[in-house]
Amino acid sequence: MKKATKEQVRLKHRSRRKAISSGQSTIGNCVLATVDKAGSWKFQIQIQRMREIENVIEHRHGTIIPDPEDTDDRSTCLAYVEAAAYTASGQRMTDWCARWAPWISSDDLNAIVERCRTRKKMLRPDDVAKLISVTFAERSKLGLKTIGACDMTEAARRALAKQIKRANDRERQKVKRESAGRKGRESWLEENSLSRTKPWDAAGVSRATWYRMTRETVPSLIVQMNNGDTPVSNTGLPPTPPRIQIHQDRVAGLIGGLGHHAPAGLQGAAPHGIGEKPNGRAA
Repeated sequence: MKKATKEQVRLKHRSRRKAISSGQSTIGNCVLATVDKAGSWKFQIQIQRMREIENVIEHRHGTIIPDPEDTDDRSTCLAYVEAAAYTASGQRMTDWCARWAPWISSDDLNAIVERCRTRKKMLRPDDVAKLISVTFAERSKLGLKTIGACDMTEAARRALAKQIKRANDRERQKVKRESAGRKGRESWLEENSLSRTKPWDAAGVSRATWYRMTRETVPSLIVQMNNGDTPVSNTGLPPTPPRIQIHQDRVAGLIGGLGHHAPAGLQGAAPHGIGEKPNGRAA
């Protein structure tokens, strides 16, 4: 059978959504049939689990659960019926067993139904997997969502799903970079990583010496913003007058004295500079 293309699948789902929203299935202006609107249907996880249990049965045994008469697989075959009864989908188990387990007796079916009737909620996904022995490989192959795995915990499955998603995202980003003409990380590191190129070997020095040489400071760039900005060493400016010696300044009385010695011209002032307080009037 020829596989449908993506465009055919898209048009199929589009026409289906249109039919559900309008209540009519049409081709052009011709009304083929009337369908129930979207408001009359609601997703139920119980129904989905029932369909997944049926998928497991079809994958393992074919059309129906095999008759365990005169075999040692009786408990295994009855486990399918028990898993369906624990689903609490509202479906009559007599009708379900007429399709999938026609060999079951009324006593066995009534005992399973009575045992499952006292439970108010569905079994957990991992409990159902342990009941009918669903492995992680089988779960992944069938695409089960409401049934867990008997050989892997939920936490381990979540961790594995994160790893797979991370790997897929990394591969997708790699393809995206290659299509844009950009280099991959390994190629870039081969050309730009100093740890791989080792320029200190070519310079004939040690690694520490090479880093020390490359980190030496260089003269800063001088940027002249306008005509008023001139270099410090401009020869057009008048020369700076020579500095007067400090002892000459003190003799001339231009700067203050040292500590408790008053400056020239202020010999009658009170002592200062050493924290002493005057004991009387200045002489």
